[in-house]
Amino acid sequence: MLALHADTILVCGLSNARNTALYARNLVSEKIHGTVNIIASHPQDEDMVCAQYIQHLLSEADSINPANISARIRNSRAARKFFDPHESAFNIKDMDHGAREVDCDFVMQVDTSLPVPRLVRKPVMQSLPLTRGTQSATCHA
Repeated sequence: MLALHADTILVCGLSNARNTALYARNLVSEKIHGTVNIIASHPQDEDMVCAQYIQHLLSEADSINPANISARIRNSRAARKFFDPHESAFNIKDMDHGAREVDCDFVMQVDTSLPVPRLVRKPVMQSLPLTRGTQSATCHA
């Protein structure tokens, strides 16, 4: 629950991971020593691959092959329900959307100003610069 006391809390999936990483990079670049903590809320493969991808984007490393990201999400245990014809509550089109990046103009930010935190869409500029600075990024399961 310490995350709820952070200056900014962002939530994402693969569909908006790039925008979220770029937005976070922009936020911490305004500080002398900014830190991005990446937390995989459910340390299953689909959340871990998203966290690792964000870490990859923040560090500008070449350690993750983007072509493998979608496959790891589609092959994860959590994704099985989307491909099960007996699970009518889960639409395969949702998996098609969630297992790829989507060009969007917002990030999802947690508003902690109320007694019960809630998600709000925060409009952002597209194509935010991904520049190196003194920031660090760590993944947590």
